[in-house]
Amino acid sequence: MRPHVNAVKIALLQINPVVGDLAGNARLIAEAACEAGRKGATLAVTPELALVGYLPRDLLLSSAFVADSWTAAAALARDLNGQLPVLVGLPEPNPSNEGRPLFNTAVMVHEGRTGERFRKALLPTYDVFDEDRTSSRIGALRFSNWADDASGSASAKTSGTIATSGNGGAITSIRSKT
Repeated sequence: MRPHVNAVKIALLQINPVVGDLAGNARLIAEAACEAGRKGATLAVTPELALVGYLPRDLLLSSAFVADSWTAAAALARDLNGQLPVLVGLPEPNPSNEGRPLFNTAVMVHEGRTGERFRKALLPTYDVFDEDRTSSRIGALRFSNWADDASGSASAKTSGTIATSGNGGAITSIRSKT
């Protein structure tokens, strides 16, 4: 027997962020997310690098700017406390000495804090795109182990992500459902 699945209504936030305007972009995201929530969305997703504006180019070379973007993300999370979850795009420092200095990341903003991070795996290097200059590549595999619970219904017991960096290293995030 298949489990009952509730529908998820996802809002794609069509905003026009300005490169470098962290406060203004956070305001645009908050306004659009609140409107999406009022219209019945259960999740909102911003455009790529929406918090910093796209294409941020040399701003990504400033560690202070990247740190300020995470401060702005935390403030946005507090401003959106009690609203629907929002995936917000911003650069994330690479804590490793391997690969490029940043990841092109979407972070889940929900319940007043930043949460799970999702890193872009395929970075364009043609035309105006120069992400390969600053962002590390990763590959990711999402998985779930399904098992029947006591009632005979299938439910996810374990789910997570296995990500590999360009040098073959692995990062694993596993969550168990009991």
